[in-house]
Amino acid sequence: AQDPVDRLVAAGLADPANVVGLAGNQLVLVGNAQSPDLDLRSLGALGPDQRLVVGNPDFVPAGRYARDLLDELGLWQRLGARLVYAGDVTRALAYLRRGEVDLALVYATDAIGQQGVQVLDRADWHSAPRPNVVAALTPLGTAHPSASAFFDYVRSDAAAGTFARFGFSAPWE
Repeated sequence: AQDPVDRLVAAGLADPANVVGLAGNQLVLVGNAQSPDLDLRSLGALGPDQRLVVGNPDFVPAGRYARDLLDELGLWQRLGARLVYAGDVTRALAYLRRGEVDLALVYATDAIGQQGVQVLDRADWHSAPRPNVVAALTPLGTAHPSASAFFDYVRSDAAAGTFARFGFSAPWE
């Protein structure tokens, strides 16, 4: 995500000239066969005994994006105790697949190919949070040819094609 890279730059641990957005992603609401028929804007109708899992916003970018999205929709505070925090998107999807929660808010690329998981809605409107994969080359990395070569590769057209094959878009502006 951009924020941790910005902190590296602010601390002098990465040169802003060596920071680049590599790929974009999107948040999606996913469910399983037993999930309620809701979309992102109707999550306020989630029943009192139903749960939505998101990444923990104190620790993972997916959680911060989810909080920002739910805040934009006026739902973060409203959902309160119905939110379950996961350590990462993989765990959030595992909770959903095991039926421990009713819905999950995850990255679109992580939902691809998940057996028993269906995308119910996409945060695809203009003001929705736009997750980016961001790379930075540190001063130490600049001094190592292999690190510089890898940084050059992940910015290449070949890498962009690989990102696209796995469901990523071009980086968001």
